[in-house]
Amino acid sequence: MTVASAAVPEKPTYIGIAEIGSSNIEVAWSPVANADYYYVFKSASENGVYVMIDVTSQPKFQDTGLESMKMYYYKVAGYNETDGYGPESDITSARTALMEPYITAITGGPSSIIVDWSYINYYADSYWVYKSEFPSGMFVHIGTTTENRFEDTGLGYDTTYYYYVKSYNETHGVYSDRSNMDAAKTGHLKPIAPIAYATTINSSAIKIEWNDIASVDGYRLYRSDYREGPYSQIKQTTSHITEYIDEGLEQSTTYYYKVSGYVHTVEGHPSDPTDATTLYVGKPVLIAEAAGTSSIRLEWNVIDDAFDYDVYRSLTENGVYEKIDTTEFVEYLDTGLEHSTTYYYKVAAYDGVNRGAQSETAEATTQTPGTTGPSKPDPETKPEVTPEAEDSVKPMTAGNEIPAFETQVEDNAQSNDVKNGSAGFVLPIFLILAILTTGVLYARAKRRVGSKK
Repeated sequence: MTVASAAVPEKPTYIGIAEIGSSNIEVAWSPVANADYYYVFKSASENGVYVMIDVTSQPKFQDTGLESMKMYYYKVAGYNETDGYGPESDITSARTALMEPYITAITGGPSSIIVDWSYINYYADSYWVYKSEFPSGMFVHIGTTTENRFEDTGLGYDTTYYYYVKSYNETHGVYSDRSNMDAAKTGHLKPIAPIAYATTINSSAIKIEWNDIASVDGYRLYRSDYREGPYSQIKQTTSHITEYIDEGLEQSTTYYYKVSGYVHTVEGHPSDPTDATTLYVGKPVLIAEAAGTSSIRLEWNVIDDAFDYDVYRSLTENGVYEKIDTTEFVEYLDTGLEHSTTYYYKVAAYDGVNRGAQSETAEATTQTPGTTGPSKPDPETKPEVTPEAEDSVKPMTAGNEIPAFETQVEDNAQSNDVKNGSAGFVLPIFLILAILTTGVLYARAKRRVGSKK
C-alpha cells in the first residue's frame, strides 16, 4: 500500500453500483484529487484475494461476462505517476441479475395463444408472463409457471396480443429483466357444421351437396368406406362452392362423406356423415337360336341405365370370347356364319362409365342346308270353294281316302257324259275345279290332324 503524502491521491469517498445485469455490473465512484488513473480490484468473496482487473481514467467501470445470480466484490484506488497509489476505497458488492428469458415462438389458435421461451439456468425458479393488447400499453401479469411455455386461453377471436416474460429467483427474491416482446393473433370463430347429403349419379359417380355458411373461406370434403371412418380429405374449395361430384368410384359400393368449412387455418365442425351407393350395371339374361344356315339371333332383357351392350362370341363354351359388335338394342342378328356349326355367346351392358358382368353363356347351332321345311301356312287363310265344288265334295271323315273320292268323281263324270252328250267339253273343267278344291281341303285337314298329335 502506498504511503500517504500531500500529492498522493485521496481515498475514494464513495463507491457504489450503477447498474446490474445478468452478466454485467457497473461500479461508480466520486472523482479523487491528484488521481490520474483508477485501479479497480475484484474478488469472489468479501475477504478474499482482490485482483486488479482494469485501469481507467473515468470514475466508473463496467465488468462484463459475469455469471448470472452471483456475488462480486469491488474496491478502487487512485494513482498518479509521481506518488503512485492512494488509499483503497471501501468494499462494495453486487449480485448479478437473474438472466432474462427470450421468447422463441408464439402461436395463435381460435381462442388461445401459446408462448415459448428459452430455458434459464437453475437460478430461475419460475417465470412470470405479462400481456397487453397494445405494444406500448400496460402489461398485466397473467400467469406464473415453472415450465418454459405458457398457454393463454379464453381469448377473443381475431385479436392481437403482446407478451413478455420475466424469470424469478425465489431465494433472493429477484426478477430478471423483461424478455423480448412478441405478439400473436387469435384465429377466427370456428365455423358451424354444414348439412350435407349425397346422391347417386351412376355406377361410378356420387354428387355431394351442402348448405352455404357465411364468412367461410371454403370447404373441405372428406370420404370414407365406413360410417365411423377414418375419413380422408378428397377436395378443398377456396370459395362458396356447395357441391362436388366424386368420380372414378367402384360400382355397387357405398361411400360416406363429411363436409366442414374453414376460415384461414381454423377448420369448423364437420357435418354428420352422409352416404350414397353407386349403381350396379346389371347382368343380362341371354338366349340364342338359329335364324338360318348362316345366322343366329340373340335376345336379352333390358338393363336399367344401360347405354349400350357389347356382344361376345366364341367357338367353344370355355374358350376365348371376342367382342364382335356393340348395339343399343336388346337383340342382335349374327350373320355370315358357317352352317351346321355351334356358336357360343355372351353379352355385357355398358352405362357409359362402367361395363357390367358378362351374361351366362348362350349357344345355338346354325341350320344344315336342305333340312329346312316349308313355312307353315297362316291358319286364318281359307281356300275359296265354289257352290258347285261344295256340292261335289263329300265331307271329310277320318276314314276318307283319296282313291275312293276319285272313283266317285269318275262315275259321276261318265254318267253326265252320257246324259249331256255334247256338254262333255264343260264337264272336264268342272271336274278339274272339284279335284283341286278337294285336294286343298284334304291337305289342310291332314295337317291339322297331324298338328294335334
